[in-house]
Amino acid sequence: MALLVWGATLLLLSSSLAVFEPGCSFMNNQCVYNVKLGHEGQCDTQRTATSTGGGADTCCNAVQGTMNNLQGVVDDLVKQMHGVQQKLGMNQSASVLLNKTTNERDQLLQELTTKAAELNTSQANLAHLVQQSASAIQKYKEEIANLTRDLNNCRGVLGLQTSHVSQPTASADYTMSLCTFENGTCGYIDLNSANLWKIGHGREYRYIGPQEDHTTGAPKGTYMYIDPKSGDYGYTWRNRTFYLASPDFRPGPAYCVRFWYNIEGSDARSLLVYAKVGSGLGYPIWRSYGNQGQSWHLAEINVDPEFTRQSFKVVLAAVTDAYKIRTGNPPYYQEVNTGDSIAIDDVYVYNTTCTHIPRCPAGAITRKGSNSSSCYTFHTTPTPWYKGADACRQEGATSHLVTITSKEEQEFLVGTIKQSAVFSAAGGYGWYTGGNDERSEGHFDWTDTGLPYQSVYSDWHQGQPNNVANDQNCLLLQYANVNYEWGDVDCDEAHPYICEVELPVV
Repeated sequence: MALLVWGATLLLLSSSLAVFEPGCSFMNNQCVYNVKLGHEGQCDTQRTATSTGGGADTCCNAVQGTMNNLQGVVDDLVKQMHGVQQKLGMNQSASVLLNKTTNERDQLLQELTTKAAELNTSQANLAHLVQQSASAIQKYKEEIANLTRDLNNCRGVLGLQTSHVSQPTASADYTMSLCTFENGTCGYIDLNSANLWKIGHGREYRYIGPQEDHTTGAPKGTYMYIDPKSGDYGYTWRNRTFYLASPDFRPGPAYCVRFWYNIEGSDARSLLVYAKVGSGLGYPIWRSYGNQGQSWHLAEINVDPEFTRQSFKVVLAAVTDAYKIRTGNPPYYQEVNTGDSIAIDDVYVYNTTCTHIPRCPAGAITRKGSNSSSCYTFHTTPTPWYKGADACRQEGATSHLVTITSKEEQEFLVGTIKQSAVFSAAGGYGWYTGGNDERSEGHFDWTDTGLPYQSVYSDWHQGQPNNVANDQNCLLLQYANVNYEWGDVDCDEAHPYICEVELPVV
């Protein structure tokens, strides 16, 4: 570009010199004209002036003026050249700056793309790590619980003092023991060798008693009940009592006992609870009488400090009018007043007062709806449905697998999952709810109360439920790409699950 400028300058100079050709010079202090200047009638012939004045001075002055004009033209060209150079320099700087900015932008975009990929990878790794850690913790907890249960069973058989597993709850200043009777009796034993409590499944009697256990609300779930036809006796005996005693609980300033019970039938007399200290039962600390229908009911008892200052047992006593009489020899028996059922499930014992126990578990997410309110906990460890139902009960006496009875509740759960990278990653293949149709194929019920029921709201994905392989009985928030519409799956599949506690509407 600089060569171009200088070339233009030389061209202009050559053009100017062609017009203004020098025509005189000074020799011996005289003005000598030897070249025409292109002005007709001036200096046509060579002559010598004798002095520097007169006509010669006039001619030379004219030449000098022409040279001055030429110098002005050159100066203007130089100025124009500098102006062009400055403009070219500015444009060149701007171009360099533009190129530099473009390169920096491209580099920044590349860095952002790389960081975004790293972030996505980190989130996926975090979710995977959360799942692995939670699975390991759950596995160790189950192994400890199984070992403790086996130890308690052995101690109970040998007549030794049993221990109980204490689990941390929402507050760090108390512990809780829970028996759901899903994996045995947790060290609870009969105090009578004839009148025995039994493990029940579903509906043990055709017309009376629980339809399902309270823990899961499904046919495979278990609970404890008395069989009014059991017992070995040969005489009339009303008011028969079936005693079930807990392991020992350590001394403490206060205790709270909560459990679910079912009393149904005209011959069911009562259900009593004792705090047994030493060898004596004393008086009952809680009682419930008569037929109360098929529903499960929650009992709550604050144990008096007079009992808790020393080790004590919780004893549940079911009283029935059912009996049988001996009619012959060898012994034949006639059963009388067998129309009753008394059952218990999900026994909680806290070493604090009942009022001190929070309603919602630690870390729960609360929803305040227009017609109902609840708090929810999201568990990312993949778990079979029945174990998830049992785990929800571990959170408290009113906690259960989530029931979804409105569009408002469905949208709240979906929004909560999508707002969490961990929940979204963990639940990519679905979240378990409390829905189940094991008792009647195709009729999905909610099972949180132990008395199955249906609701008017549903959000099934197209083509669902479809009961593939005739073995899909559990309701899953399954289709993440369409707002977790519902599907049915095999209950033995492992999925994350959601627990719920209903709250009073204020």
